[in-house]
Amino acid sequence: MMFFNAFIAEIRHKQKLLVLITVAFLIVGISLGITSEDKWTSKSLLKAPTFNQTSNLFSVLKSLSSVDTFSATPLTQEFVFEEFVSEVSSIGNKKEYLQLLGIEASSTESNNIIEVTITADKKLVEVSFQSGSALDAKEKLEGYLSHISSKINDEFIEYTYNVSSSIEKSLAIKSDILKKNAKYRLENEKEKLKIASKITKNAGMERPITDPGFEMNLPVALGYEVINSQLKEYQSNPYNVFENDFKLQSKLDVLKSIKIDSINIEPFRFQEKPELPEYKSSPSLKKYAILSILLSLIVSAFIVIYGVRDTIIGDLK
Repeated sequence: MMFFNAFIAEIRHKQKLLVLITVAFLIVGISLGITSEDKWTSKSLLKAPTFNQTSNLFSVLKSLSSVDTFSATPLTQEFVFEEFVSEVSSIGNKKEYLQLLGIEASSTESNNIIEVTITADKKLVEVSFQSGSALDAKEKLEGYLSHISSKINDEFIEYTYNVSSSIEKSLAIKSDILKKNAKYRLENEKEKLKIASKITKNAGMERPITDPGFEMNLPVALGYEVINSQLKEYQSNPYNVFENDFKLQSKLDVLKSIKIDSINIEPFRFQEKPELPEYKSSPSLKKYAILSILLSLIVSAFIVIYGVRDTIIGDLK
């Protein structure tokens, strides 16, 4: 009870000082609010793209899969959106974009200028940009979204080129195996004809003793002239008759015809397009005034409590 009475008495005794402190804090707070730079915040709400927005990419990948099989991460609109969310949230990308605008900002400042909020289910993303004017905030937010979209598109083009390169290497290996196999078969056929040629020549078998159209698997029965003629044809003709790479060449032709650079996807769709803000996000005179009053109350409380302490100590003496 003694403390309460002393506290009230101290407030009455120093009421002019306390009022002056409150007024001084209010003046400083309002001055800061008036002189602080205006801040406007434009916001946009985004979600996963539609199939049509990404169909260009999926069409190219489908064409590649028709050429040859490849192992890769299955791509969906949700996967594309997840990649976009990762990039749009990246501090490095925020700082990079701000540098393009001529703004040097720390990581904390970058996060304050470009703010990204993701819902718990990760299906919606709010991206906002803070600037000195309403129109500038809106235009720079649109620019940032376009900047990230371009990066995502380039990443998927690079990914698709890697898939194409992998398929090309696979076809090259198959072609090499086919050529080696064809070379082996041709050499084997030549050796078989050489042996048959010697046998028929030594036996004096000049003419076929069977129809060559039906019994090609019995070279000796073809006679020396047919066998020797076939042998010379194999030896002089650079074309390997066993090298049937038509299917592989067709696949390579299809692969070369696929226009990977034509990929142009939109990795998100708008639920709410970038808005032109109607009100400043900061400074707020009301907030500055409330903060000033709170600070003045804290300082006043310390002054009063310190005065009560001195009074109680004096009474005890």
